[in-house]
Amino acid sequence: MRNPLRFFIELMEQPVWVSLWVLFLMLVNIASLAFWQEAVAQLILMNFLASAMLMMGLYARFGFTKILGLGHVPWIPLLAYVVTQIPAARRRSNAICWSCRSLWPSPWCSIRLMFGTTSEAGCASNSHFVQADGTPEHLIGATSQ
Repeated sequence: MRNPLRFFIELMEQPVWVSLWVLFLMLVNIASLAFWQEAVAQLILMNFLASAMLMMGLYARFGFTKILGLGHVPWIPLLAYVVTQIPAARRRSNAICWSCRSLWPSPWCSIRLMFGTTSEAGCASNSHFVQADGTPEHLIGATSQ
């Protein structure tokens, strides 16, 4: 058996882009702590830690080989769950920035939509706010029902 912490040494021996990509993914997953009150954020962090432990165990047993790919399997059900939660996050959101409703939203807008944290400060100054149902903010309450 190998020392599981040696995994990081072997990771640094990979091409620079691989090490940077893994570091980026680790930081993104750890960023879920900023949204800890959300169930999805808690699941993301728990899944990240479980996958890391699985990969460390696989590394200790088999070394730095393709079998480490099995550490990605837990992400498949989590991805399915997160995708099903996007419509609920949109309904929960008080206001959605038009820039987040574009065909190709930026990753930051996607994160804000997922966790329902969209705010005026986070949108471009020329953006218009709408409710989750698409009603422009300036019309909310303007029509009688």
